[in-house]
Amino acid sequence: MDRYETLVFQYLKSLDIGKVVFEPDGPYTFPDFSVGGNIAVEATRLVKHLEDCGDTLETIYPGMHASLRNAIESVAQDQFSVSRYVSLNISLPIDRISASRALKRFLIKIAEYPLHECDYIEVFEGLRARVNLAGRKQGTPFSLGIVNSPQFSGWVASEILDQCVQAIHKKELRLFGRDRDYKEFWLAVGSHLTIGLNDYTFATVEKDLKVETGFRKLLLIDGTNPAISRMLSLN
Repeated sequence: MDRYETLVFQYLKSLDIGKVVFEPDGPYTFPDFSVGGNIAVEATRLVKHLEDCGDTLETIYPGMHASLRNAIESVAQDQFSVSRYVSLNISLPIDRISASRALKRFLIKIAEYPLHECDYIEVFEGLRARVNLAGRKQGTPFSLGIVNSPQFSGWVASEILDQCVQAIHKKELRLFGRDRDYKEFWLAVGSHLTIGLNDYTFATVEKDLKVETGFRKLLLIDGTNPAISRMLSLN
């Protein structure tokens, strides 16, 4: 499994509805996963259509995203029993270098208390941070969790809607003739756009996603934390 397939696998296991099997019918065949022997799950990445124009969420502030992630993951802590997720709320424009330094200073203080959590606190002008226990130990004391920005909510919803429809149409043909083998079909999609899919954005996607399809469920897989991925019904 590649990294994205591993995230899908982890999310499907977290649902606890049956044994999750990777490539049940053999390598490079449909489906990518089966759940409980009855549900077929195909996994694909959201991509921006080549005919589209303009920037995507991934390309507008890649330097800012990388700087903040590096600041979070560079905080050292010799002894920690569990990791903590750092969720960020960003108001643009923002000085990413100064914000990253301020975020690191804030987390160094937090690191002195291994199990401390906090709700959103302004750590720099335009940058608020929240710290929550991850529930288990990971590679670093702190990991990047949800990232959102009020300016992006409507735009992100529109981007996700367009790309989800494209993904559904692309994978629809793989369902032909497979209803003899599986009772239900799900499609798992993911990209950086699903990171920080807040309640408002998710509700917009859920309300406006209208498409005729044989897929019963659509899974929006978070690229950093599969536990906060989302599921919606298609029909």
